[in-house]
Amino acid sequence: MPVFPGPRGEVARDYRSENGSAIFAGFAELLSIPNVASYNEGIGRNAVYIRDQFRERGIDMELLTLPDVPPIIFGEITRPNATRTLAIYVHYDGQPADPTQWAHAPWEATLYTAAMEEGGEPRPFPKPGEEIDPEWRLYARSAGDDKAPIAALLAVLDAFRESDIAITSNIKFFFEGEEDAGSARRGPAPSGKQKNIALYLSADIATSMTSMSSFRVRPDLPRTVKPWTVAITNRV
Repeated sequence: MPVFPGPRGEVARDYRSENGSAIFAGFAELLSIPNVASYNEGIGRNAVYIRDQFRERGIDMELLTLPDVPPIIFGEITRPNATRTLAIYVHYDGQPADPTQWAHAPWEATLYTAAMEEGGEPRPFPKPGEEIDPEWRLYARSAGDDKAPIAALLAVLDAFRESDIAITSNIKFFFEGEEDAGSARRGPAPSGKQKNIALYLSADIATSMTSMSSFRVRPDLPRTVKPWTVAITNRV
């Protein structure tokens, strides 16, 4: 049974099948930006890149910044007649990577014919129109934890736009840049932002899309988004 049944899930799956090469290419570009969980040029580049990718798809995204703290990427989709609000948490930072412990450069996404432990071999990225083999595996730092959900969200937005499917719920996006460093420096809301972090994420349903160990693993089921308390109403 599909993880996401129904017509919208079918549209997303069809889009993935028809545009697999473009999705791979975009994901590889995101993975090429170093994202060690500390405030540095790489983290800033990641934040700007992700913000701009969502803006290109019509999503109102902004960077919430404090001195010496990785930016929080926050955005919203608002619908006048929506009856619920969904909050989506992702972190875009990752653990340090020692290149000597990798079979290839950690920030150069490499596609394999199968899992490396199952004898997979490197292969070229697919060409437009080439069928995607579900046994392929893409290796790079943060390919699973936690840039995979960002690539997936972008693909779903593209699929819905191409098929003229309207999003009927309000959606809040909250992407953090230091989860793998313990989120110790998040601080208060930036100056001029009267809401605190919990209010940014106030929603009826909150989902933490993290710890995806492979493309076959579903994102975590809805739960409290760490490390912030999320206000969740009793509406479903």
